Amino acid sequence: MRPALDSLENGSRSLKRPVQRWKNQNPGVQGLRKRSKTDSVTQSVRDNPDLSIRKRAVALNVHRSSLFRILHKDLKLHPYKIQLVQELKPQDAGQRLEFINRMIERFPTLTNILF
Repeated sequence: MRPALDSLENGSRSLKRPVQRWKNQNPGVQGLRKRSKTDSVTQSVRDNPDLSIRKRAVALNVHRSSLFRILHKDLKLHPYKIQLVQELKPQDAGQRLEFINRMIERFPTLTNILF
């Protein structure tokens, strides 16, 4: 509805006054609703930061995409997951060098691969 109002407001003088009157009668209903959702999401994150987006959306009765948008754009929170990787050991450097040399011997004509 907002883009339609903007285009009407900017494009036609005859519609400018009714559009302005409608805006004055309905000030920021969506903003109030969004602010209350943002506050409830903020409190939920403080209470239980480990809860997944799906479970938090169900608990707060908020659509998952709305919750995702609030977390990212309003609260500047981004999900992360710790990834465990294999530890590099001192003998790994020699094995990697052997592998690279074997690949260079096996494919001497490939010049567009960087090792």
